[in-house]
This record gives sequence, structure tokens and C-alpha cells, in this order.
Amino acid sequence: GSSQAINIAEVNVTITDKSERDESTREIMDRLRPVLARTAIPGARIKLLEKAAGGPGGAAIQMEITGDDIERVKEFTDKALGIISDPARVPGAIDIDSNYRLGQPEIRIVPDREKCRANNVDPRYLSSVIAATFEGLITSEYREGVFNYDIRVKSNRESRNELSDVEDLTVINRAGTLIPLPELADLEYTTGPAQLFRKNRQNMITVTGDVSERSPGEVVADIEQELRGLLAEYPDCNIFFSGEIELMRESFGRLIVALVMAVCLTYMLLASLLESFTQPLVIMMALPLSLIGVFLSLFLMGGTFSVLSIMSIIMLVGLVINNSIIVIDYINILRRAGKGRLEAIVESGQTRLRPILMANMTTVVAMTPLALGYGFGGEIRAPMAMVQIGGMIAGGGLGLFIVPVIYTISDDLNNFVIRIFRRKPVLEQSGQVAAASS
Repeated sequence: GSSQAINIAEVNVTITDKSERDESTREIMDRLRPVLARTAIPGARIKLLEKAAGGPGGAAIQMEITGDDIERVKEFTDKALGIISDPARVPGAIDIDSNYRLGQPEIRIVPDREKCRANNVDPRYLSSVIAATFEGLITSEYREGVFNYDIRVKSNRESRNELSDVEDLTVINRAGTLIPLPELADLEYTTGPAQLFRKNRQNMITVTGDVSERSPGEVVADIEQELRGLLAEYPDCNIFFSGEIELMRESFGRLIVALVMAVCLTYMLLASLLESFTQPLVIMMALPLSLIGVFLSLFLMGGTFSVLSIMSIIMLVGLVINNSIIVIDYINILRRAGKGRLEAIVESGQTRLRPILMANMTTVVAMTPLALGYGFGGEIRAPMAMVQIGGMIAGGGLGLFIVPVIYTISDDLNNFVIRIFRRKPVLEQSGQVAAASS
């Protein structure tokens, strides 16, 4: 393992391959949590994180709390931790913790300007004396060959080991009088944070956590809803979600744009090839049908709607409509050969059923091992395969029945519109003939 500080330890656990165990990584983590809670060191806080294959791990929830006053930020963080850790208010949030840790006991020396003025001592001079006593002061430089060494002067160790040494420290004022430190400054005995984190020149505390039985997006939405009242109580504090949630939100917007572009480009290509504005719409009706299978497969197989899921849906745009193209194109060929619409639809369905099923089943079978989480990092990429399987089954299966029906309705509407526009010129011509006869 590794450690970030003397009070933080990290233990890496490598589990066996998915094919050699019956439980998923999440199930193993859920089983370990109560065991670790019973056997943990008193006062220790334990978090379990799933590391992504081939990259660093990270918490599903990462919330940054910022503000100018670290004490106010700490108060906000403590209340937020209580809200998020409550299963009744934010179900599915687990292992909630913050990176705020208390360090070693410290003495905070706060110069009193009134006392310094009364004793004829400059506060800046007071600060330099304290720094020189405990940290040392570089007074000169020693050169040996090509190397330079700083000469630092400070009090001996025996004079700066005890708390009383700070209280006994004296400072010479401008008149040459020795003034005890307590007569110039207030001494506060406190325990400060082990580390201070800052973002955009503000103090920052990061709250992290994981999710169970819900997606990170759903849990974060509940957190934002529950913390609205607390934010109104602390207007000087702000929250920002980073890590996986930030990546998902940025990626979602870009991927949605990519999905819309894929649909538009596909429609334009089909319209140019089929020389029709309506038939591409009929063909692309397989896309909403495939979404039924997408969400159903994610629900039944325990997957989550993530960035990989949207990427897989974009891939479905080209795969699913291939089935509809095969059916509709063959219907057009049969109708141009002189067959009636119903006869062409039935023959196209019978003729193209076998190749469509073969193509879909090939994709489904090939994606099944990945959907089950086999292979290195398979559990991370499983939602992508789940989307492909559900989309191909629903888009291919339902498309064989629904798309021909929509084709029939579209064809009837086209014929109706054509009859309307053809009838109008005939009526106008008949009116002109009647007027000429009279």
C-alpha cells in the first residue's frame, strides 16, 4: 500500500478474475464493510474504493466545499456529512467522509497591536523574532569549493521544546527593555487541520463517498436537493461536484450533441439514397424502439446509465437501423417489380427475417461475456455491452413488426396527400370548362 500522510494508510486488494468468483466487485465491497467496521482500529475511518482497470481509482461522489473562513467551511462540512450519511434523506450514499483531519496540537500567536504600541514594539519585528527563535534566521553563507551552505541561527533545542518556553520568550523593544511575549500577543492553544487545501484562493474541504444500488447521478441529485437549505444558512460557502460526476456532466452534454449529429447525418444520408423525406423517418423509428431494450437490459442486468452507455447508444444508431433498411429497401424493390403493398411487406419480412436474426444474434452472443463482466476491467465496461444487447434485441425484434406497420401508415398518408393535391387541379379545370360552356 501507500500513504499520503503519517495518519493515512492505503491498502490495495487484488481480487481474482470474474470467471473465478460468483460475486461482483461491488458485492464483495458490500460484504466487507460490516466486517471492517467491527474489526477496525478505534477512531479510524475506513473507506472502500473500486479502482478502474488501467487507471487510478476515485470516489463516485466528490464534493468540494469552499469558503473564506475555514471554521465556517468546517461547520458546513460537518452538517453536510450528517445529511448525506442519513439513508432516509440520501439513500444509496455510503462511505461518506471528508479530507479534513486534525493535526498536532499547536500554539497560535496573535499579536495585539494595542499592547505592541504601548510597549514600543513593531508587530512585524515581533513576528521576525518568533520566526528566528523557532525556525531560525539565515544570517550568512558558507562556501566550500563550488557548494554554498546557508548559516541558520536559532535557539538551542532545550530552549524550544516545552510550551513554557514560548511563554518565557522575551522581545527587546526600541528602548532596549525586555518585554515578555504574553504582554505583546495572545497565545491560543489549539489543534489545527493537518493540511489546508485551497481552490481559487479560498479554503476548501472535499467530501467523498461511494454509492450502492443507485447511480451516482441519482445520489448527487438528492444531495443537491437536500443541501439547498444548508446553503441558504451558509451563504459564504459554495459546493462544487468534481471527479466522476463532473466528468459525466461534461461528457453527457458533448455526447448528446454527438448523438443528435449522428441521427441528423444518418437521416440526410438515407434521404439522399432513398430519394424520399418520409421513408428515412420510417426506418429510424427503430431507434426509439431500441431504447426500450436499452433501459430494460440495464435494469434487469444491474447496469448504470453512464458515459459508456451513451457512447454505446451512439453506436446503436448505425447498427439498429440496418435491419430497417434491409426490410424497407426490399419492400421498395418488390413494389417496383409490380407486387402489391401488403404482399411486398409480407414477403420482405419472410425473406429478411433469417439474415436479420443471424446478424442480431451474432452481436448479442459476442457482447454477452463483456456484459457479464468477464475479462480484465469487464465490470467497468459491462454497461456498454448491456446497451448493445438490449438495443439489438428490441430494435431488431420489435422493428420487424412495428416498422412495416409504420411504413403502411406513412404510405397511406402519402397517397392521401397526393390525392388531395391531384384533385384540386382537376376541380379547377372542371370549373373553367363549365364557365366556358355557359
